[in-house]
Amino acid sequence: MFYCANCFGDEYITEKINKPNARLGTCDYCRSDGVALSDPNELMDEFEFLMSIYKETSDNKGKCIIDCIVEDWEIFKGRERLTSVQLLGNIIGDTSLGSKLFVPATLTQITPKEMWLNFCNELISQHRFLPDNQPDSAYLPVLFHNLEETVRGYVYRARIQNGVIKYKKTEMGMPLPQLTRGGRANPIGIPYFYAASNVDTAIAETRPHPGNNVSVCKFKIVHDLEVLDLINPRKRISPFKIAYQQGDENYLLRLRYDVEFLCHLGSELSKPITPDVAELEYLPTQYLCELIKKSQFDGVKFQSSVGNGVNYTLFSQSKIKPISVLSYYIKELKYTSEKI
Repeated sequence: MFYCANCFGDEYITEKINKPNARLGTCDYCRSDGVALSDPNELMDEFEFLMSIYKETSDNKGKCIIDCIVEDWEIFKGRERLTSVQLLGNIIGDTSLGSKLFVPATLTQITPKEMWLNFCNELISQHRFLPDNQPDSAYLPVLFHNLEETVRGYVYRARIQNGVIKYKKTEMGMPLPQLTRGGRANPIGIPYFYAASNVDTAIAETRPHPGNNVSVCKFKIVHDLEVLDLINPRKRISPFKIAYQQGDENYLLRLRYDVEFLCHLGSELSKPITPDVAELEYLPTQYLCELIKKSQFDGVKFQSSVGNGVNYTLFSQSKIKPISVLSYYIKELKYTSEKI
């Protein structure tokens, strides 16, 4: 039986299957038509390597191997589960795969996420400037560059007006250092440029009240922005493209925990924080953005927690140019809640 790249959703596999001279036809698994096809043996080595960090178990905490792989790498995500089990079983030559349970191997040392949480706690409540648990400033930039993204087009920045008169284009950039308060990404006195991918998200990020007028400036990106994309590291990082080339199971296991750590960093930047605790809670993300800036990125991209778009924090405004400013009147706000 033949499969196609649509069965997996992984960048490495897509590149390997969609070769210029690939045979075209209908996929026997997902039924995609007119696609490049491959036979199970072609990916045997890759998936045997991937499965090397999962151990079969009789414990009821174990999971189907497909669930493990979806959770850790998003390979097979959104695909029909039983079909994916059958496909993977055919690839590795194990037709009984669906009846087995697996758990991931554990690191012998403290995980990157645990290290970061220890660092955050120390930074907030113990040592502000000389913490003992600093993240590895040499290794993290190497990890970051797996999530590098080039951004072109436009971004939007909003400011709540004092009255009905909208701000000028020259007033929509970064504040002066002496007027800069500490924010989610920037320390006090060090201005960054906060923007969003669309007007609605830019407005929502200002946390306006009904009756406010908000100025929104459209900025053109005049030179490509190289940003760190923390929205969905599991989707961006392929275990095959990075770890398989090393041929080292320990490297793959470490990568699994690194991806979890990067996802946590993205969540830290996105999570809503109330003003009464912001000064302390922003310390770890300010440190993180400083490290990203030192790693030669123009900024960081992360999911907005209040809008339907994404946020950009830029460390400089040298690559963007204000185009126009429009004023918006806030008519109403909508809230959603859940019981905790």
